[in-house]
Amino acid sequence: MLHWTGFPPLIAAALYILTAYYAFNGKKNELAKYLKYSTIALTVSWLLYLIPFLTLDFSLHEVYWNSSVGMPLWMRLATSWSGGGGSLFLFAFIAGLTLYFIRSDDAKFYLLSIPVVLVGLFAAYMNDAFTLIPGNPITGAGLNPLLKSPWLYPHPVSTFSGYGILAISAIALALGIKRAKVSFNVGWALLTLGIALGAFWSYETFGWGGYWAWDPVETSELVVWLAATVLPHVAPILPAFAEAYAPLIPSSVFLAMFVTRTGLSPLHSFAGANLGSVSLLVLSIAYLMWFIKRLSDWDKYLTQIRSAIAKKTPFVIGMGLASLGLLIAAFFVYGTLFVPSIMVAMGKEASIPQMSAGIEYFHPVLYPVLALLLISLPMVTLSELGWKPVLLVIASALLLGTSTGLAALRGSITLAHLSPVTTNAMMAFGIPLAAIAIASSLYYIFTKYKKIRDVEIGLIHLGMALTALGVLMSGTYAFNNDYFYHFDLPPNKAEALPNNMKLVLESYDYNLSKSFVDIFDRYVQKSSVYFYAWLAIKTIANDLSEFLQEVKKGEQLLQTNDLYRYVVNKMFHANPMVSNEAMQVYKLGTRNNASFESAEIRVFNVTSNAIELNLKRPLKLSAQNLTIALYVWQKRDGTFGYAFTTLAEGLVINKPMPLTPHQALLVRLDRPYSIELEEEKIAITFSNFTIYPASAPIANETLTVIPQAFVMFDGEVALGNGTYPSTGSLPISITAYLHALSDPTVQSLMGTEMGEFLSDPKNVLKVITPPPGTKCLNPDCAGYVNAPKFVPETADLTLKFKVLNPDNTTYEFNEKIRYEAYGEIQGIHGLVPKVVHPSYGLSDLYVVLNPPVKSSHAITGISYHDMLLWYLNKLLNSKNYDEGQKLALTALFAAGYNVNFVNQVPRDQLATFLEVATVELYNMAKNYKSLISTQGLYVQAKVIPGMIFVWSGPGLMSLGALLGAIYYYYSQRLVSKTQVSEKREVVIAKAKH
Repeated sequence: MLHWTGFPPLIAAALYILTAYYAFNGKKNELAKYLKYSTIALTVSWLLYLIPFLTLDFSLHEVYWNSSVGMPLWMRLATSWSGGGGSLFLFAFIAGLTLYFIRSDDAKFYLLSIPVVLVGLFAAYMNDAFTLIPGNPITGAGLNPLLKSPWLYPHPVSTFSGYGILAISAIALALGIKRAKVSFNVGWALLTLGIALGAFWSYETFGWGGYWAWDPVETSELVVWLAATVLPHVAPILPAFAEAYAPLIPSSVFLAMFVTRTGLSPLHSFAGANLGSVSLLVLSIAYLMWFIKRLSDWDKYLTQIRSAIAKKTPFVIGMGLASLGLLIAAFFVYGTLFVPSIMVAMGKEASIPQMSAGIEYFHPVLYPVLALLLISLPMVTLSELGWKPVLLVIASALLLGTSTGLAALRGSITLAHLSPVTTNAMMAFGIPLAAIAIASSLYYIFTKYKKIRDVEIGLIHLGMALTALGVLMSGTYAFNNDYFYHFDLPPNKAEALPNNMKLVLESYDYNLSKSFVDIFDRYVQKSSVYFYAWLAIKTIANDLSEFLQEVKKGEQLLQTNDLYRYVVNKMFHANPMVSNEAMQVYKLGTRNNASFESAEIRVFNVTSNAIELNLKRPLKLSAQNLTIALYVWQKRDGTFGYAFTTLAEGLVINKPMPLTPHQALLVRLDRPYSIELEEEKIAITFSNFTIYPASAPIANETLTVIPQAFVMFDGEVALGNGTYPSTGSLPISITAYLHALSDPTVQSLMGTEMGEFLSDPKNVLKVITPPPGTKCLNPDCAGYVNAPKFVPETADLTLKFKVLNPDNTTYEFNEKIRYEAYGEIQGIHGLVPKVVHPSYGLSDLYVVLNPPVKSSHAITGISYHDMLLWYLNKLLNSKNYDEGQKLALTALFAAGYNVNFVNQVPRDQLATFLEVATVELYNMAKNYKSLISTQGLYVQAKVIPGMIFVWSGPGLMSLGALLGAIYYYYSQRLVSKTQVSEKREVVIAKAKH
């Protein structure tokens, strides 16, 4: 269904189609009129589109998924382009404005550029920019935690504006429309700024120091920038080729947007490939075909190339080398993105090198290109000095770079001590080249400062050289985590930082937001996190709940059965006289000089299990010493057996019996015998017992002596108000209870409301049983978890620090670590570490503040950070949720937090893993105490050199490009006024004549 904001863009699209129709038919008046109508309609559509974001109309798909009731007003506007559909609408809007700005009499321009707007709008519709969510949700799912930043304004706006402006401008330049030079420069400046802002956002958000990870979206931004940068380098020396080349720029723009909207990027992708995203790739291919078609006229381009080379000036050769390097880089990166994109569009799996793999793939090609650009730059900026000074400068730079590079390879020079020698060599070779490029650019600016066009050129190339220097200096330090210095920072303890300063945590404070997010409606039965939580709860119902049910029965038995309670108390509180894996023996008391009279004695062979002798006449038995004991052992079925026994010393029978160690005596007494143990408050009465010789029996003519024997009673034990068998087994429920007492996780549940809830499997199954009438989307309603619909959106940890400088001065500052809890439900994680990166000279002190973590005792490799535990603790101790909802919340957070780990667990172990993780997380959160007071904050710090150049370079490039846009704009106005004046003079002259 379509939201009301989706209808105005349809009107705008229809007007653009009419504009293209009039362009095709050569009706210039109608074309101009409908172009104006189209632009107005598109502008109004965009302004209307902002209203639901400002008013929090959660019935619009993009509002629901990218905001919530707690979203501050200043951020709501930015959420309109934070989603996949909204950003495409922004692109189409900017492209439409650029189309109107360039306005040309060339009908081909409209026929080739209007598809940019129409496909952008179509892709926006297909990516849910205008989709209606029924039911009038009262809050949203919340903005991606990493996007909650002021940088959500400049980075996407500058990037997508750059895309839109460059796509339309390049089409115009391909057709020879000079007016597009103004907008092209603006678009290039915005894209340059957008890439830098994205790098800075990454630098201060992700907490690892890197500003470039070769993420496919970063790479796709780069390919557009490279493709666009080729054009102004080629145009002065090969103007015909420049026009033929220009269509590759809109092709790269749509390729970049396709990569963003598919699964090729783990950081930026909005969704998998759909009809809308495929339309982007189709248009990219269409512009690529236009580019290839225009290259077919090779003779014309070769003639221009020969003519340019024939001039042999430093400027032409430098521009030629720069163009060659940029073309190699652009085609290489374009191809790297294009092939996987085609595969993904065809439904196949594909990936693009990123992180370390990206470094290994891209750097061997792009580093030589960078070196070539740095070498060619002085040729252009010092061109007026002639070849000798230019070659002297370049030769000096190459000699110095080669010398330092070789020294670094030999280990004589180390610029980055934890990085490979090849990295050191690349730094040592490249830095002198960048320094010469900077110096030559400054020379150019100072000698040409009176001309705005020359200042533009100087600033752009100075910015490029500064950026290159910054990347060469900082790249390995920023990317490599080995440069981090790690430490824990408890309150009021000073810890030294890498730059000799000391950091003190003075105080900390937690806060739970009053705003809520929806974690139920759009996730239940659809989200992988819900499926994992459902499996965890189902496993708990079939496993832990049944176990706790037995534990509860065992606990009740212990309250009513004195013997079971007596045995269990011995097992847990008494010290056994004998203990091994098979048994425990507890001493109860002793008796001296005990005597018995038997009515019958049978000799039993324990090996053959047969009666070998039966004496039915009275015999006397006596023992010098009896040690009464309780014997406990674990049976094969897992339960425990018990027996009241005695260890007899000096046992004498008044009859010679040639016994062997494999024979036992089954004795039936002529009357019951009782042993009272006052200290134990028990009495053992027996009429039968079994004697197991523990040492070889000795027989003479009248007696049989067994030096040591193990005697097991067969009788009753009087204990409390009851009598019980002297030998028996503890019920399975008692065994379950004993296991529970030895399991800290289960033990912590016993006697709690959650433990009581879990002890009934029916309670647990209700948590994953949908209400009557609910439509199940999967067999067994898999993925349904009756979780609370709304939960608090954010937990904040406010930190107050004091810095002790080496000169004994101090200053204080506050920082805040955010935990956006709904991030776990979305499977993207909610913790946003705080990065502080003050600059000192040319370097940044990069400090990352993280909450401490508590390791799992049950699962190796799992740990939970302090803010998650604090947040869950607040929810689990809240009266707003019942026990079933608390179980659901814990299962969801355990699944979402561990989602990356879950994907590595073997399928046959997954259910148990999720069950254990859920129960343990509940206990950790329920019994939470702040880890900061004991462990302290987890702090990482490193020094990253050259970052000031990384950020200032793109700024200078953008400034230079904008100056160029101003130059072109006023130059064209001057030309237009001159042409108008000349026409007026011709008309006047004709009138006079």
